[in-house]
Amino acid sequence: MQNAKLLVANYRNLALTPSGRHLFSANQNADRISILARDAATGRLADTERFIEIGTPMCVKIVR
Repeated sequence: MQNAKLLVANYRNLALTPSGRHLFSANQNADRISILARDAATGRLADTERFIEIGTPMCVKIVR
């Protein structure tokens, strides 16, 4: 099992995209939502170094 804490700071809420290719993580103390890539075969997460700046995110919802 991969330790997601190494990839995100104090995650509060997680959301997987419908494709399963990305995981969005609301990071309580970093004031951002991190975007992680997810390997479909293994489930392993990788940091994309992409994020959305937002003050104290509470929840992530994926809307189509």
